[in-house]
Amino acid sequence: MENIISKIENQKRNSERVNIYIDSEYAFSCSLEVVIKNKLIKGNPVDSIKLRSIIEEDNYIKCKSYAFRVVERGFKSEKEILKKMMDKGFDNKTCLSVIDLLKEYNYIDDSKLSDAYISQKIKSEGKNKIRAFLYKKGINESIIKEKLSNVTEDLEEKTALALAYKKYTALLKTEKDDKKLYKKTGDYLIRKGYSYEVSKGVLNNIFNEAYGGE
Repeated sequence: MENIISKIENQKRNSERVNIYIDSEYAFSCSLEVVIKNKLIKGNPVDSIKLRSIIEEDNYIKCKSYAFRVVERGFKSEKEILKKMMDKGFDNKTCLSVIDLLKEYNYIDDSKLSDAYISQKIKSEGKNKIRAFLYKKGINESIIKEKLSNVTEDLEEKTALALAYKKYTALLKTEKDDKKLYKKTGDYLIRKGYSYEVSKGVLNNIFNEAYGGE
C-alpha cells in the first residue's frame, strides 16, 4: 500500500531534521540527509517497505552521530559505547552496525585502550587494580592477560617498593608499633592492587632494612 507524502516540515529546534507527514498526519522525523538521498518530495507516494527502510536508515544515522559524540568525550571500550547506545534507546542491530563502523575506522580499539591505561597507571598501581578496572570497562579477558603479561615483575616490584617506602615513612610520623606499621603498609599495597606475594616481598625488604627482620 502506497501512502502520499503530504508535508515535509523543517524542525524549529534542529535545522538538520524534518518532520514527515503522510496523508496529512505526522508519520516520523528524519534527517535532511535521508530526505535528499531517498528523494522524498511532497506529493510523492511511498510504500510501507520504503518507509521502514527510511526509518531504519535515519535511526542508523542518529545512532552513529551519538556514538561519535561519545567517542569525542574520551576513549571508551567497545562494551561502554555499546551500552551507552543501547541506553539511549537504539536497537541492537543498529548499535552493532555502528560498532562495526567505529572499529573499521579505529575509533574503538580495546587493545590500544589497554596499552594506554597500563602505561599511565603502572607506576602508581599494581596489576590487580589495573586488571579490575579494565575488566569493568568490558575489555576482553584475553586482551587484559596479554597486555599485563608485558609488565615485568621487576618493574612492578620497584614501583611497589617506592610506593610502600613513601607510605611507611608517612606512617612513621604517627605510628611507632612495628606490627601495625607492617600491617598498615601491607594493606596499602593490597589496596593499590599489588598481589600478596609482591606486597610481602616489598614489606620484608623495607622492614629487614629498617629493623633487621621481622
